[in-house]
This record gives sequence, structure tokens and C-alpha cells, in this order.
Amino acid sequence: MGGQPTGNRGPLAEDVAAYVATMAGELKDLVGPYELRSLAYLLDLVRLEAEERARGHPDRPLGPNRGGL
Repeated sequence: MGGQPTGNRGPLAEDVAAYVATMAGELKDLVGPYELRSLAYLLDLVRLEAEERARGHPDRPLGPNRGGL
């Protein structure tokens, strides 16, 4: 899982995830002082997921306690 997009062009998926983690963290810092709690919470979830993917963790199957849509 992870790796490069079709055609081996562009950044690695892990690099994209690391960038998303950084951006989500910065956005959370931006909304924090304005007490936009729902946005801050969602951005933190995005950051945590992106950090996990950046470390190269493969997709995990959703279990009964993992939720999913």
C-alpha cells in the first residue's frame, strides 16, 4: 500500500500524507484561538490519520470499534 501514483510520477503517498499532516496542524493552530472546537477537532483527526499514513502504515480494515461509512 502507499507508494507512488500510477505511472510512477509525482510524490510518494507517504510524502503527501506528511504534507497534509503539517497543513492540518497549522490550520488547527489557526482556528484554536477562535474557539472553533468542531473544526479544531476534525483537523486534529485529519492530522493524526495523515501522520499514521506518513509513517507508511497500510490501510487497516475497519473493525466494530473503528467506525466507517
